Amino acid sequence: MKFSIQWLIALGLTLLPLLLLMPLGLLWLWQHNWFLWLWLSCGLACTLGGWMWVQYLHQKQFVSLIDETKTEPNKRWNDRGQGAWQRVKKIAESVNPDDFPLEQQGKWFDLGKTVLESVAQHYHPDSEHPIAEIPIPYVLKIIELVSKDLRINFVENVPGSHIITIHDIFRGQRFSTLAKKYYRLYRLLSIPLNPASSLFREFQGMFTKTIVNAASDNIKLWLLQMYVKKVGYYAVELYSGTMVLDEIAFAEYQPTKTQTEVQMDSPSREIPLRILVLGQVNSGKSSLINGLFGELRIATDILPSTDHVKPYVLEKDGIQKAIVFDSAGYENQFEAKKSFARIESDILCSDLIILVCSAVNGARQADKIVLNELTYLYKKQLYIPMPSVLIILTHIDQLRPLREWNPPYNIEKPDTQKSTAIRAAMEAVAEELKIDLARVIPVCLKPDQLYNMQEGVIPAVLAHLESAKRTQYLRCIQEFRSEQDWLILWQQARKAGKILFNTSVDLASKFVELSEFRTRL
Repeated sequence: MKFSIQWLIALGLTLLPLLLLMPLGLLWLWQHNWFLWLWLSCGLACTLGGWMWVQYLHQKQFVSLIDETKTEPNKRWNDRGQGAWQRVKKIAESVNPDDFPLEQQGKWFDLGKTVLESVAQHYHPDSEHPIAEIPIPYVLKIIELVSKDLRINFVENVPGSHIITIHDIFRGQRFSTLAKKYYRLYRLLSIPLNPASSLFREFQGMFTKTIVNAASDNIKLWLLQMYVKKVGYYAVELYSGTMVLDEIAFAEYQPTKTQTEVQMDSPSREIPLRILVLGQVNSGKSSLINGLFGELRIATDILPSTDHVKPYVLEKDGIQKAIVFDSAGYENQFEAKKSFARIESDILCSDLIILVCSAVNGARQADKIVLNELTYLYKKQLYIPMPSVLIILTHIDQLRPLREWNPPYNIEKPDTQKSTAIRAAMEAVAEELKIDLARVIPVCLKPDQLYNMQEGVIPAVLAHLESAKRTQYLRCIQEFRSEQDWLILWQQARKAGKILFNTSVDLASKFVELSEFRTRL
């Protein structure tokens, strides 16, 4: 301790000349009557400079703070989820910090409820109480996640928030009230004693208050908007069906329908994509699958085959491991509906759908019915998005002129009769089936004239790979939640049964004791 005091004394003696410069300089200014005006002008200049700097920070740096902590929508949400997020953004952009004081928690609770109701109404427009269309554990999950995110963002962005206690806040409020009371008294008494200094102090206080209020309003606005977006984000996660109660269990989850698929010949536990091939009879579905594989590899020894769907293993460089399901062809529009109904469960388990159409078959009403049924089916699905659909246009070698076949062809800018005919067939299919022209891929599937498989079909599949993975992810979540619901229900029933059994045993033993007691009497 003595050693520390000695060093402190030595440091004080060293800094003493520098420390004396400030009071001696002020004394010199006072003696030459420069102190008041120099102090006033410097103080006013510094206050104005500080106020202007805060305005700059308000426009620039606070925007970067919001950008660093902004909440973005989940890329795996479907179109309905993106629409719900737009509702949340409108609420966040319209909030006013003055309407939601920090000390009035009830208003913040009502704001969170408004966000939940907006998202719930988007997903359940026909419900009388859309916000109630969620199980209680998921409501608690939202509270848990929002609280966690608010805690992390608050600690990272609000200085001193990690050491300030609730008691400090209340004590600070009491001290602030008392200090304001005595400070007003000081201001009143100092006016007749030093009018010039009092006038400057009032101007300085006005600018300081503006600076503090601007910073405070910015923090309130940031906190309020973050609160709205966090609640909205997790509300969309909840009502879109993408939230699970146990993330660890879901990370290790393997869908029941694909447990055998992920163990096929490969040690990888990656869940394969499920690609469903639809089309009319003789449209070229089997030839397309042969072209995709290079050589046919049927999977009936691993996966069950039915009269309506046959599975094949697709393992090709550049493409994620997949199971391709070849469906039975349909001959006309009446058979198309029946065929669709028979494979509806397989359709709902698909991540990418390929519709094979023949370029020389003008009867497309059956294909149109299949696409309409597909759209209607997924409109009824609240949580699973409709998979991407690719149209493979086959038999293009049979378009006029029949004898011309000299690929490759410039489809974007046709320069021959054949390329013009292929382009016209593509546009006709796109228009009749109401589908984007970019999703129509022309091919020739004859073994000796194979055309546009590597150049057209494979790149098209890869282009929709992210969309297929998103569909697979959301589909797996629904399967996981369904299995978990049954598992939890079974566990609850078993525990309830154990409690009822123990209760029955206790009642029976007490009844026996009571009977014995009566017998003794």
